[in-house]
Amino acid sequence: MSAELRDGVEQLIWLLDQAFEGSEHSLLANVASVSDEHWAIVPPGAGRTVGAILGHVGGAKYMYENYAFGNAAYESGKPPVVPPVGREAVIEWLREGHRRFTSSLAAVTDMRLREERLTPWRGEIELRDIVRIVMEHDLYHAGEVNHLRALLDDSDRWPWD
Repeated sequence: MSAELRDGVEQLIWLLDQAFEGSEHSLLANVASVSDEHWAIVPPGAGRTVGAILGHVGGAKYMYENYAFGNAAYESGKPPVVPPVGREAVIEWLREGHRRFTSSLAAVTDMRLREERLTPWRGEIELRDIVRIVMEHDLYHAGEVNHLRALLDDSDRWPWD
């Protein structure tokens, strides 16, 4: 396969990696800023913990990979696998879900990015849209983790306020 045919897929994998753990705004960078003490605390007015958010993100990664690249055996609306207990175990499980998704994506070519694939809601959309959704999902929840952390450590304000 020519380098030109690999370029688009490699760029998407790079962007997925950046959203997941490669930049200061990535999901795992925001998780790293959360103390062990705050990992399982629900802030006042909130409805979930940082650990619960990561369980949701990981479940989505496994599910999107299974639907877009696998046998679509996971039941939509339910986590495909129960996340492990404990901060480090959850993070490693999440890394494995990310690795599975990016490894499956690495097996396709640029020319197949517009190919429609099955989604967890049993619809079909272009593979590049599935990749976008997974990337946006990481970044969305990175911001949510950051906000919960700021509420828990009482730093939810601008530095100049």
